[in-house]
Amino acid sequence: MVTVYHDDKIRLTRPFAWSYSRLKNWRTCGRKHAMVDLLKRYSDDASPALHEGKVVHDAIAAYVRDGTPLPGTMRDYREQVDRVVGQPLPGVRQLVEAEMAIRRDWVPCGFFEQGVWLRVKVDFAKIGRQTAIAVDWKTGKVDEDLQQLAITAQCIFSAYPAVRKVRCRYVWLSLNGTTTQDFEREDMAKLWATLLPEIGIYEQAYRDGNFPPSPSGLCVRHCPVTSCEYHGKGTRG
Repeated sequence: MVTVYHDDKIRLTRPFAWSYSRLKNWRTCGRKHAMVDLLKRYSDDASPALHEGKVVHDAIAAYVRDGTPLPGTMRDYREQVDRVVGQPLPGVRQLVEAEMAIRRDWVPCGFFEQGVWLRVKVDFAKIGRQTAIAVDWKTGKVDEDLQQLAITAQCIFSAYPAVRKVRCRYVWLSLNGTTTQDFEREDMAKLWATLLPEIGIYEQAYRDGNFPPSPSGLCVRHCPVTSCEYHGKGTRG
């Protein structure tokens, strides 16, 4: 249930839960995050970049999971995907488009289970006895956001207690390149020492229903929230 007050505040009765994409959207603009991610009044689906990303992810998932050939427009991606996925190995579990979630105490739970706190979608992963590999297919420009990779590693550590090391990788399909970062289980304490204070601020904004706009150059062409006074302008009046 969602109630919008006349003073532009929002009351959200659903328990707080987050994903890295929601956190990133909140960082960029609170109002857009509320209108697109929380209230669902507007959609980013019309964005060409987001649409392309979804089409490519769906096609690669079908190719890896079911052997469905990639469309001709994506034939240049096949060699990269094959190289990253490799051959099935005994004792190594493969995950495709896996939904993973944890509670506040880092214990794994269902994606929509009561008490869920953090949700992560993993494009592809290999889970071995003590090591794992997690892959995020990327179709846009290079953005080496290691924090997102670290959060993925945390969900794998939570779900697989025997795993001690996770190699996380962005695969830049259009550029035929990768960004790789290794995470040890012991590294997670440093991640959360940095991230938890910001998550606390985000959660307080969620509880207060306080999502002010943050006008920027993105307002001019890249925001679907047409009701915002900064739409098409990008600067404070």
